[in-house]
Amino acid sequence: MDIPFRELGTLERFYIARNNLKFFNSSSVTAIYQLPASLSKQSLLNLPYFKALIYKSVASTILAHPFLSVSIEGESSANPRWIHLSRIDLSKVVQFVHVNPENGIETFIEEGLQRGFEDEAEGKGPLWRVFMASPGFTDETNRATATGRPRHNQFGSWLLLPPRNLRRTIRRQFS
Repeated sequence: MDIPFRELGTLERFYIARNNLKFFNSSSVTAIYQLPASLSKQSLLNLPYFKALIYKSVASTILAHPFLSVSIEGESSANPRWIHLSRIDLSKVVQFVHVNPENGIETFIEEGLQRGFEDEAEGKGPLWRVFMASPGFTDETNRATATGRPRHNQFGSWLLLPPRNLRRTIRRQFS
């Protein structure tokens, strides 16, 4: 069951109304993570342990920052309200995508900022998303770009300190 929060303020109502009319006001956090040379020839977005690591990192970030569990219920009604989500389906808010390097990562980010949160704004999901974008891995471009709205420093810390069994899996896979 989702738990209601306090009443919305005037400015919050204004921005929710704007969002409902498709005038989006959003921000983005973008980070580029450099991968070790031993991983550069693999497309990490297809490896199950990489996805598990990202899901665990996002889940840990949500637990450390409960405000990431907030959504809006009744956005198109006369009385929208903040709610706390009791459950977040990470498979719907974390997406693993390949980006065409010719279009550039900037184009991908701009397009993402133009999309609304229709389902999320009706209390069905959080008001953020995470995209793990890969331009395809080669010897020259061994990086993955993470874009999203969770707190970047917290998310990065979970990526740097994966669970011990994941470290062993990574070592076995690429040694």
